[in-house]
Amino acid sequence: MKWKSIGILGKPNAAEQNLDTFKELHKLLTDWQIPAHYESNVGKLLNLPNSACLSTENLVKTSDLVLVVGGDGSMLNAARLSVPFQKPILGVNRGHLGFLTDIGPSELSERLHHVLAGHYWQESRFLLQGEIKYQDQTRHLDIALNDIVLSQGASSQLIEFELWVNATFVCRQRADGLIISTPTGSTAYSLSAGGPILHPGLPAIAIVPMLPHKLTSRPIVISNNVEIKIILTSQNQGPARVSFDSQRRIDMHGHEVIHIRKHAHDLELIHPEDYNYFKTLRDKLHWESR
Repeated sequence: MKWKSIGILGKPNAAEQNLDTFKELHKLLTDWQIPAHYESNVGKLLNLPNSACLSTENLVKTSDLVLVVGGDGSMLNAARLSVPFQKPILGVNRGHLGFLTDIGPSELSERLHHVLAGHYWQESRFLLQGEIKYQDQTRHLDIALNDIVLSQGASSQLIEFELWVNATFVCRQRADGLIISTPTGSTAYSLSAGGPILHPGLPAIAIVPMLPHKLTSRPIVISNNVEIKIILTSQNQGPARVSFDSQRRIDMHGHEVIHIRKHAHDLELIHPEDYNYFKTLRDKLHWESR
């Protein structure tokens, strides 16, 4: 077996609702004699000794593979944790759509056994890094696997911003916001806003306006080997908001700038051997339903 230690993560503060899956997972790994550590909240629910329970950061640091039980939100959270340590992750779906979680609860034993026996393939997904600056001083630095979104803050008014790519002016726009999406995020918020679906193997970024004031504003796809700069103009009545994978939200004020580029490290996703991206699209988006 490639992985000598498995780390088990659940949705933050919601492990109890997936307790049956955690119990089955613990029994399987025990029966297979595979060493595993559990995030502290999960371990307590399973009445495990303290030696088997670790803080989230220590669990990711010391595990060869991070196994995530939850939905895409749980996977996004796990991605943020694992990328700095370059640890691969595998998802067990207990969410809704589950574009990133490949194993269903009813097939846990068979499919997980195959993966741990070496029957899997590994895929790299790039992330975005966003840096909010004021007068060339960094105020906030963060990463996102799906998207970085500029949107209205507390105000319901349109926001005004300038968009630049590699120091080249693109446009000045008034809209509800702007989505900067990776191929992974193209089936998330970007899709709801009318953006294109990008195959995860593409080195590309989608820029998707949210309800723009001009009907001629349309999504555009560019290389991921660029720097995107968004400048919030002084015309705005209040702060806008920047969100990273909808998990962290930061207010952004007039004349502040957010620089967005490809993050230095990729996320390593583990898929079962029979994983098929287009089948996932068919199943999750109901393309075959009549």
